[in-house]
Amino acid sequence: MKLANPVLILILALVFLGVLALQVVSGSPRTEALTFVDALQSGNLPRAVGHFDANTCRCSAKGGWGSYLVYQSGQEPNVAFLVGRKFQVGEPKITALDKKGNSGALWLQAERAIVDLTLEFDPKQYSPMLLPVPLAYGMNMTLAEFKKFIDDPGNGMGRGLSLRLRRGLKPGDIKPDLDNLDEKTKARFSFTRFSTSDYQRGPGTIDTDTAERYLRMASLAHPGKSIVPMDAARVLDSKNNPVPIETLEKQLPRLKSIVLSLALNHNGPLNNWMIARLALLDPVFTEENGTKEVDLARNKNRRQRYEP
Repeated sequence: MKLANPVLILILALVFLGVLALQVVSGSPRTEALTFVDALQSGNLPRAVGHFDANTCRCSAKGGWGSYLVYQSGQEPNVAFLVGRKFQVGEPKITALDKKGNSGALWLQAERAIVDLTLEFDPKQYSPMLLPVPLAYGMNMTLAEFKKFIDDPGNGMGRGLSLRLRRGLKPGDIKPDLDNLDEKTKARFSFTRFSTSDYQRGPGTIDTDTAERYLRMASLAHPGKSIVPMDAARVLDSKNNPVPIETLEKQLPRLKSIVLSLALNHNGPLNNWMIARLALLDPVFTEENGTKEVDLARNKNRRQRYEP
């Protein structure tokens, strides 16, 4: 009996140390958020999509978790404009949420947290351009329509904001490299089932008066389908000739900063912190070659949330 107490103490100590080790292994919201952003910057899609999976109902974004990472999914919000790009990341701001469930077992308690990271873009490295809705969805514009957008780019700001953020207007900028993915990873990029041949005709081939009208009609005609972004269409002058891409790019608003907000779940120390959903907040743009900062949000008293 005298040996029972030391043995019991040893067992309890080992259990305690094991729990501490599991907490270290499972990481923290800060570490998970920064590691995810690093995966985005590296351009490694399998690594980036591996950070999603902690939604409490175990349901992914429409078309798989990979929908958040590629333009063609039509998923909004979307971080495709960050994949393989260089930008500065501010110190994470963490908001711990209440634990879910009152299980007495530590390893069964689920935790939640919101991590906000301010992303800043240097025009000398990478500063994404904000395209008008029609160009981003493959519809040609007249030069007059384009100038109208330049004069008031905040009009309709929330419509597909993240899907309209592009490196430039040249063809091929938005195609993801999914050919070399293994089968397990490909299953997380199942968005192609939501596309139709109508959306794959290429930029500038859709004949419609306005992008908004087309998007509304497509949504009614194909409920549940994604309206798929395309390579940028063309801007046509009064003689129906394409305006040079370089001329247009100089006029487009460029993203200066934005907040990436990640909702993280942690189902006890036996599991890692993982991303359940994301949002993009408080975008700030510059115009006139970066010399003029503009806030395109219509309501100054409300944070702009671009999420499902």
